[in-house]
Amino acid sequence: MAADPTARLVGGIRRGDRTGYGVRWDGPALTELPTPPDQFSTPAAVDADGTAFGQAGSRPVRWSTDGTVTDMALPTGYTAGEVTLLNDHGVVVGEYGGRPVLWR
Repeated sequence: MAADPTARLVGGIRRGDRTGYGVRWDGPALTELPTPPDQFSTPAAVDADGTAFGQAGSRPVRWSTDGTVTDMALPTGYTAGEVTLLNDHGVVVGEYGGRPVLWR
């Protein structure tokens, strides 16, 4: 779970078949975050605008407020990474292949 300054929340939910997917709560409204078929999603952070950051499958991604999913860049040769947190300046921190990474 993560919250932005307006108390908007993101987190993960498990279905009855034990597959997981990310969701965003904006007040009482619950929205499922798009996830590629046969993958899980795990949002780890949300900014004040409602943009969520996390993983879809093994890829670090950004979910815009309209639900658009965008892969976050990884160095050449790497196909997996993880978002850990977001600071108040919009810097996203994570890792790929055991190495730290910053996205701005």
